Amino acid sequence: MRCSSERPDRGFTLIELIVVVTMLAIVAVALTGAVSVFLRTSDDLDEKLDASHTAQLMAAFLPPDIQSAATFEDTIPTPGCGTGSLVVELGWTDEATSFLYVANYSIVPDGADQQLIRTMCENGTIIATDVVGHRISSAVASAAGQTVRVDITTEPTDADPSGYSFAIAGTRRT
Repeated sequence: MRCSSERPDRGFTLIELIVVVTMLAIVAVALTGAVSVFLRTSDDLDEKLDASHTAQLMAAFLPPDIQSAATFEDTIPTPGCGTGSLVVELGWTDEATSFLYVANYSIVPDGADQQLIRTMCENGTIIATDVVGHRISSAVASAAGQTVRVDITTEPTDADPSGYSFAIAGTRRT
């Protein structure tokens, strides 16, 4: 027989519910703070990564083009290969095939953005077009002897108010 003073456990007491709701509120405040910090810094991080990506792409493409180049142009008004505002045009002839190759780096508007485009031509026909930079503010090529250098600055951002500047250089083979 059961004792009438025993109550079956059928739920939570008011104190238990208040403690759980308070703990959930503390966890929610901490998570909200973490998400807020993440969202504020993710745009800055994206901008820095984009600028770094431009430097990596230029370091991958430009030095081999410079090493192959027999000719260097940075003053022709219209690129011989591709479109846009010319930064540098590098040309060479493949000794095995006698094909003329031209690697053209130019700035091309893309909406509010300016992209740095590498256009590769073989005997006057475009064979490859690669976007090697976004949000380009300026790109200037110069040559001293066999060394060709390209100085690039990206557009200013909140993360980098002066823009991200870097230089890529290579030496032409003779």
